[in-house]
Amino acid sequence: MGLVAPGELFPFGATLNQSEGDRATEKTGPAGSFGARRDKFVTRNADPEWPQAAPPRAIYMQAKAREVYVPPVLQDLRAGTAELHIALEKRLPFFSDTLDTQAFERLMQAYYGFYRPLEQALQASNAIPDDFDLTPRLKTATLRADLQALGASAEALASLPLCDELPHIDSSAACLGVLYVLEGATLGGQILRREIAARLGLEADNGAAFLDVYGAATGRRWRDFIEYLGSRPMDAAERAAVVRAAQTTFSCFEQWLERREVLA
Repeated sequence: MGLVAPGELFPFGATLNQSEGDRATEKTGPAGSFGARRDKFVTRNADPEWPQAAPPRAIYMQAKAREVYVPPVLQDLRAGTAELHIALEKRLPFFSDTLDTQAFERLMQAYYGFYRPLEQALQASNAIPDDFDLTPRLKTATLRADLQALGASAEALASLPLCDELPHIDSSAACLGVLYVLEGATLGGQILRREIAARLGLEADNGAAFLDVYGAATGRRWRDFIEYLGSRPMDAAERAAVVRAAQTTFSCFEQWLERREVLA
């Protein structure tokens, strides 16, 4: 993203690395900018994009030109949520040796108990920006279908506990802060889906569609969201509101999972 880069931590249980490719990352330019092409310069290989005999200052200026501008709100979000990313990731059990299908189902029940009321709160908030389409980004229905595929009856789903301690969504800034976390979690699901498929044999058609809810469009959906977020005019107070909402979303989610006793 400027904000999304190889090796960066993402919400809710996944760390992306270089091998994940464009499907789950937004590249920010050559790795290390200057470092990505240093071997070509030193070995004098032909490269029309990188002059062979450029002086050091010219090399530095070209490297700077390759850097991607990161809007202030995205910088603030990265700085303001990094520790929360890490703290929650350490406690999520997706890579735990004790995770079996039953434990995965309990975990998805807890996710459902958070996503359902939070998405309802977003829809009822009247704070969604007029030019933002929330509907294709809602995930409660996918979680419900996964739980049904795992064996939950309609009666069991109706009786699942729902989180009642949610972020306060009173502005478009707060709405976008919440969505930053939810959309980041979707991006992180790209790594989790492979782990769950390999370990438990669960795929999109038998109980793990939530982890790949956008399919091949995951990377594009994330890029669209952060480009939208970064392009909105915001003053310092609005940026602070976005960050507070993102932080609160992390905190509420972790506390909810703690109460449901599904954390490692």
